[in-house]
Amino acid sequence: MDLPSAPSAAYFAHPHAAATASPPPSSPSSPFPSRPPSPSSRVSYAYPSTPDIASTRESSTAPPSTRSASHSKNPLLKRPRRHGRRAEGQGWLAWLLNGVKGHGKASPQELELGETRGRRFSAGQAEAATPSAASARAAARAATAGSGAKKGWMTRERAQLAVAFAMIALVGMNDSATGANLDKMQEHYSVSYDKISTVFLSNTAGYFLSSISASFFLHHFGLQVSLLVASAAMSTGCVVLSVAPPFPVFVSMLLFMGFGSGMYDASITTIISHEEDGVLMSWLYSCFGVGAMISPLMIGAFVDKGYDWNRYYNMPLGFSLILAVIGFFTFRGYEVPPDEAHDATLATAQAPEGSAAPASGEVIHARAVMSAQQRMTRALKLPSVYVGFLLIICAFASTDILSAWIVSFMIQKRSSPAAATRFVLAGVWAGIALGRVVLAWLLTKRLGERAFSIVLLVAACAMFAVLYVHNFAVNAVVTVLAGFFIGPVTPKVLDVVGVRVPPSLKSAVMSLTIGLGLIGSSVGPLLFGLVAGRGGLSTLPAVLIGISVVSIIGWFCVSSLIAPTLYRLPPKVFHL
Repeated sequence: MDLPSAPSAAYFAHPHAAATASPPPSSPSSPFPSRPPSPSSRVSYAYPSTPDIASTRESSTAPPSTRSASHSKNPLLKRPRRHGRRAEGQGWLAWLLNGVKGHGKASPQELELGETRGRRFSAGQAEAATPSAASARAAARAATAGSGAKKGWMTRERAQLAVAFAMIALVGMNDSATGANLDKMQEHYSVSYDKISTVFLSNTAGYFLSSISASFFLHHFGLQVSLLVASAAMSTGCVVLSVAPPFPVFVSMLLFMGFGSGMYDASITTIISHEEDGVLMSWLYSCFGVGAMISPLMIGAFVDKGYDWNRYYNMPLGFSLILAVIGFFTFRGYEVPPDEAHDATLATAQAPEGSAAPASGEVIHARAVMSAQQRMTRALKLPSVYVGFLLIICAFASTDILSAWIVSFMIQKRSSPAAATRFVLAGVWAGIALGRVVLAWLLTKRLGERAFSIVLLVAACAMFAVLYVHNFAVNAVVTVLAGFFIGPVTPKVLDVVGVRVPPSLKSAVMSLTIGLGLIGSSVGPLLFGLVAGRGGLSTLPAVLIGISVVSIIGWFCVSSLIAPTLYRLPPKVFHL
């Protein structure tokens, strides 16, 4: 029986120790000396050298020498997770400050070399990843020479994050533009409240279609094509809406706008969900609030200057085209992280006896690749998905009803000026964005998932109750505070669902959750529009309180139903 090669643990503990003597002659069947060393004599082994990271990556397409050195099992070829610094005790604030100042603790070569020292390798992996002692010395010299170099601020990871946040801000602009333009649209087309409410249904129908098809696009065509499809759909809608088409065409173009927004939302949310970081998810959706805040301000400025309502759609058209070009190059080569824990092991067999590549007694692993339909079917078997459906429906419904009807409520029931009311709507989205940054950062680690959301929903109910006070100033303040409290609930729902599913199902689960949540986003404003058309606009606070109470009941179900199925990935495996 062939004995394994010399142990690599001693080398990785002292990687820079050079071999001072050559090993004694060994038998052909064993790399060890023919006679064990004497306790009084010192023998040095020629341990494997440090892997040359650059050469390893360049030759990653070459077939491995042994099956145990397969790329899917080699830790050296796994891309490090973006939480590497956080695992060392460095928080987000320090990470941002180091990025701005331009100097970190060590060079990238030193960090990657340090990570390899703490890993355990099999003999085949060590032999495949350690070409020679000369390459080890070259890597050490490169690390030493680069340690004093100034680290660049804009890395590929941060560029991808910046583009993702900008795309979500564009989605927020589209989401709030319909509500901010609702009165002008109704005046232009001379339709009733019941008929103008169909614009919410059309926009959300496109959003829903894109959310359930995003998993298919991501699985078959990749992230780049999915983002290009989103940009094409949104640009088409903006071009047609900018000329104020007839009402049927206007409604159909809102479907295109919704499709583009949904494709952006589902794709970017899937990317961020791989990080399994609730604070990062909240920051992402705070950018949604920033975009939704900008849109009413732009529309209000156009109204003050006497421009037509349709002139606004030239702005998202330009943003969409710019982000399409930047995103195409920024996300080039992006791959969905593998799922070692949940991909099925199809077959285990011993290597052929006459084969030279595998070692004796080695096990061969083959991992299944699920289709988009299989991923969706498997996702529907997770209990966390169904609890997430209820929570996301309530979260989307409360946010969209508030943003879509607060302008009409303030104008008709509180006799406020139209321009001032649009600033109130901008304040609502500013509160939502600020709450998703501040409250998520302050309370996420101090409160549990359930307590965090319930406390915020109770505070939001108190703000909705104050809307019954017939005073414009008081209503404006409590409306902004209500947005501040309900803002973090939506990303918290997505985080609660995302951490309970494996990476292979994240695209299907997140797309399905967002798509089903849009039922509340469309049905909520539509049903309330029917109520408002029959003189029930004053019931807006009561409806919002009722939805919040239903959401609180759903959050009480989180712990008992889905807490035992928590799934967290090990650190330092995946990154954006």
